[in-house]
Amino acid sequence: MAFTMKDDRPVSTGRIETLVDGIFAVAMTILVLDLKAPSPGSRMGRDVFLSFVSELGDPLLNFIISFLLLSLFWIWHHRQFNEIKRSDSFLLGINLLLLAAISMIPFTTSMMSRFLNIWEADMFFHLNILLVGSLMVLNWWYATKNFRLVDKNIDPARVRREMMRGLATPVMALAGMGASLLIEGDSSLVYLLVPFLSRAMLRIPSRHKPS
Repeated sequence: MAFTMKDDRPVSTGRIETLVDGIFAVAMTILVLDLKAPSPGSRMGRDVFLSFVSELGDPLLNFIISFLLLSLFWIWHHRQFNEIKRSDSFLLGINLLLLAAISMIPFTTSMMSRFLNIWEADMFFHLNILLVGSLMVLNWWYATKNFRLVDKNIDPARVRREMMRGLATPVMALAGMGASLLIEGDSSLVYLLVPFLSRAMLRIPSRHKPS
């Protein structure tokens, strides 16, 4: 059943993409707000500056990793909607849940940076990324299952390629959960492997032989 307005027309994929672009832009922008310079004081000397720089490492690293992840999610979502031609209520619901999870990334990134060496703080971030990655996979699976919202002449290899690419982040989120117990405060480093893992997963042979 399509999600319809009063005039019985489904919400267009263009409207969904516009909302997605806006949420991603806001989330990627406010990430930097967690990197704060020292408050002006009576004495802002070299010692204050060096102390500030020495404490900037982890928040800066987490900013870079979260920005990288948001960038990858945005690119992958754009690639999906290059093929998704129609929408319905379930697809809209998936994308609204996805945007809610995307909106949480600046918060969970900040939590991870403020509570260093506390594995539970890292776990919130990894759960956030796991949710986003899983919804991205669900979005693609739902749209392509039985050509529900894509053209019937779509290349099956492309369908599989986007599915394998999307699975990289949930896999690394699970790895991050394990890493948080071993390297508290720096477990987000595992996400630097996402681009490499996604490429590796594309090379996994398909079970189905081409006809």
